[in-house]
Amino acid sequence: MILEWYGGGANPDATCQQFDKMREDLGGLELAFKCLSNETFENAHLMYICSEPCRGWYSWHMKHVKTAQDNLKYQLHLSRSITWQCEWHSRELAQFLSPLGWSKFEKLMNAVSNPDGVAKKIFSFVTQLLGRRCASLSRHSSPPYCYVGLLGNDMASARAAGDLMISDPTPLLHLEVSTTDQEQNLAADLRLTPDACSRLASMLLFHEKSKALLKVLLVTIPGSKCIEDCHTGC
Repeated sequence: MILEWYGGGANPDATCQQFDKMREDLGGLELAFKCLSNETFENAHLMYICSEPCRGWYSWHMKHVKTAQDNLKYQLHLSRSITWQCEWHSRELAQFLSPLGWSKFEKLMNAVSNPDGVAKKIFSFVTQLLGRRCASLSRHSSPPYCYVGLLGNDMASARAAGDLMISDPTPLLHLEVSTTDQEQNLAADLRLTPDACSRLASMLLFHEKSKALLKVLLVTIPGSKCIEDCHTGC
C-alpha cells in the first residue's frame, strides 16, 4: 500500500526482460513496486516450493555435519554403491515432475492466469536444479571422494577403495609414456580426474601419509563452514 502511494498508483508490470532497463531508469522504491507483478509472484512462489527439498537437505546438513568425524561418517554413507544417486532430497525434487508431486502446485495454479506457462517454468526450474544437485553429488563416485572407504572401519570398503586407487591412475600412466599427440591430449584430460592430490595419495597408498592426505581432502571441514552455518541459522 505504501509503495503504491509512493509510486503514484501505477500497476506493477515488471518482467524479466524489462528489469535491466527499469533498473537504470527508476529509483529503488519505485523499482521495488514495479517488480511486485504477477509474474514475480508466480516465479517467487514456484521457486519457494521447488527449492524446499534443497532447503531441507541443507538444514539437515547444518544439524548433523558439525565435526570432522560427522563429515567422515557422511562421506562414507554417500560413497556406498549408488547411495548418492538415491539421496532423499534428489528424489523429492524428481517427485515434483510426477502426479503426486504436482499436487503441491494446486494453489498456485488456481491463482495464475497462464497455467501452461507456469507449468513450463516449473519443469525447467526443477530439471535444472535436479541436474545441478546430481552433478554436485556425483563427485562421490570420483576421486578423491570414492577413496574415502580407506578411512573407515569396514575392511571390504577399504580394499575396494585401495583397488580403485591402484587402477585409476593406470590409464594415465600408459598415456603419459606415449609419444603421439592425441594420446597426450587425452592424458591432459585425465589429469583432471584424478587430480594431482588424488594421484599423490595413490602413490603413497601403502604409507600412512596416504591416509593423512585423504583426511585433509575429505574429512577436514573448511573453517568457513561453521561461520556460514551460523549465519544461515540466524
